Amino acid sequence: MSGENIVDFEFSDKDKDFNQELLKFISGEYNPVWDDINSATSDAHWQITLGMREKLATNGWLTMHWPEEYGGQQASAVRSAIFNEAMSYHRVPGRD
Repeated sequence: MSGENIVDFEFSDKDKDFNQELLKFISGEYNPVWDDINSATSDAHWQITLGMREKLATNGWLTMHWPEEYGGQQASAVRSAIFNEAMSYHRVPGRD
Protein backbone atom coordinates (compact mmCIF):
# COMPACT_ATOMS: atom_id res chain seq x y z
CA MET A 1 0.00 0.00 0.00
CA SER A 2 3.00 2.25 -0.12
CA GLY A 3 2.32 5.49 -1.94
CA GLU A 4 -1.47 5.12 -1.90
CA ASN A 5 -3.78 7.62 -0.30
CA ILE A 6 -5.71 6.09 2.56
CA VAL A 7 -8.81 7.73 3.95
CA ASP A 8 -9.04 7.64 7.73
CA PHE A 9 -12.65 7.28 8.87
CA GLU A 10 -11.74 7.25 12.57
CA PHE A 11 -13.33 9.98 14.67
CA SER A 12 -10.96 12.45 16.30
CA ASP A 13 -10.55 12.29 20.07
CA LYS A 14 -12.60 15.51 20.37
CA ASP A 15 -15.40 14.00 18.29
CA LYS A 16 -15.33 10.82 20.40
CA ASP A 17 -15.51 12.94 23.56
CA PHE A 18 -18.44 14.90 22.12
CA ASN A 19 -20.25 11.67 21.27
CA GLN A 20 -19.79 10.40 24.83
CA GLU A 21 -20.98 13.74 26.26
CA LEU A 22 -24.04 13.64 24.03
CA LEU A 23 -24.90 10.02 24.87
CA LYS A 24 -24.52 10.77 28.59
CA PHE A 25 -26.89 13.73 28.20
CA ILE A 26 -29.43 11.64 26.27
CA SER A 27 -29.36 8.79 28.79
CA GLY A 28 -29.83 11.28 31.65
CA GLU A 29 -32.77 12.95 29.94
CA TYR A 30 -34.41 9.88 28.40
CA ASN A 31 -38.17 9.68 28.75
CA PRO A 32 -40.10 6.65 27.42
CA VAL A 33 -42.72 9.01 26.01
CA TRP A 34 -40.15 9.94 23.33
CA ASP A 35 -40.99 6.69 21.58
CA ASP A 36 -44.49 8.04 20.90
CA ILE A 37 -43.47 11.51 19.77
CA ASN A 38 -42.90 11.91 16.05
CA SER A 39 -44.08 15.48 16.16
CA ALA A 40 -45.89 17.65 18.63
CA THR A 41 -49.25 15.92 18.26
CA SER A 42 -50.67 17.07 21.58
CA ASP A 43 -50.16 19.84 24.08
CA ALA A 44 -48.26 17.44 26.35
CA HIS A 45 -45.95 16.36 23.53
CA TRP A 46 -45.41 19.97 22.54
CA GLN A 47 -44.38 20.87 26.10
CA ILE A 48 -41.89 17.97 26.15
CA THR A 49 -40.52 19.09 22.79
CA LEU A 50 -40.14 22.70 23.96
CA GLY A 51 -38.46 21.60 27.19
CA MET A 52 -35.95 19.46 25.35
CA ARG A 53 -35.32 22.20 22.78
CA GLU A 54 -34.46 24.57 25.62
CA LYS A 55 -31.98 22.06 27.08
CA LEU A 56 -30.38 21.50 23.68
CA ALA A 57 -30.09 25.26 23.18
CA THR A 58 -28.54 25.69 26.63
CA ASN A 59 -25.84 23.22 25.59
CA GLY A 60 -25.34 25.12 22.34
CA TRP A 61 -26.35 22.14 20.23
CA LEU A 62 -29.27 23.55 18.25
CA THR A 63 -27.11 25.96 16.32
CA MET A 64 -23.72 24.29 16.68
CA HIS A 65 -23.07 24.32 12.93
CA TRP A 66 -23.77 28.05 12.61
CA PRO A 67 -20.84 30.47 12.34
CA GLU A 68 -19.60 31.81 15.67
CA GLU A 69 -20.56 35.38 14.77
CA TYR A 70 -24.21 34.24 14.66
CA GLY A 71 -24.10 32.42 17.99
CA GLY A 72 -23.02 29.00 16.76
CA GLN A 73 -19.94 26.90 17.40
CA GLN A 74 -18.95 26.56 13.75
CA ALA A 75 -18.95 22.80 14.31
CA SER A 76 -17.65 20.52 11.61
CA ALA A 77 -19.88 18.43 9.39
CA VAL A 78 -18.64 15.37 11.28
CA ARG A 79 -19.67 16.86 14.64
CA SER A 80 -23.09 17.79 13.23
CA ALA A 81 -23.47 14.26 11.84
CA ILE A 82 -22.62 12.75 15.24
CA PHE A 83 -25.26 14.96 16.85
CA ASN A 84 -27.95 14.25 14.25
CA GLU A 85 -27.33 10.49 14.27
CA ALA A 86 -27.53 10.23 18.07
CA MET A 87 -30.61 12.43 18.27
CA SER A 88 -32.39 10.48 15.54
CA TYR A 89 -31.38 7.06 16.84
CA HIS A 90 -32.68 7.84 20.33
CA ARG A 91 -35.72 9.72 18.98
CA VAL A 92 -34.93 12.79 21.06
CA PRO A 93 -37.56 15.49 20.50
CA GLY A 94 -36.74 19.16 20.23
CA ARG A 95 -34.55 19.47 17.20
CA ASP A 96 -35.74 20.60 13.83
